[in-house]
Amino acid sequence: MNNNTKIKVSEMHAGIPEDVRENLMAKLEELQKFYNQIISIDIHFAQKNQLYSLNLIAHLPRKKIIKASHESHDLNMTVQQPINAMKRQLKDFKEKLGDHQQEKILNQQLAQESD
Repeated sequence: MNNNTKIKVSEMHAGIPEDVRENLMAKLEELQKFYNQIISIDIHFAQKNQLYSLNLIAHLPRKKIIKASHESHDLNMTVQQPINAMKRQLKDFKEKLGDHQQEKILNQQLAQESD
């Protein structure tokens, strides 16, 4: 993650195994490739019996929030699914932001041409 991105982890009923935690942090770092202005990420991990739950909440500029979660009996799937969903959402957000900026530039150019 960039040096300014804050990560907050909360665990309920069980801690995240160390190897899974390291894998999760590495995958969170990859999110910067999709959008490099992530302010913070909240991680909520829970285990009840053999059911694992992971919720990710990413805070972006302009109070934009992106959420992804998954619940499964497979710990690796519980981690991978929200990461994949977060990647898709960040990619879509960045594209939408780029489209909006391109439209703004085009409108400015059209206004200048009409003057």
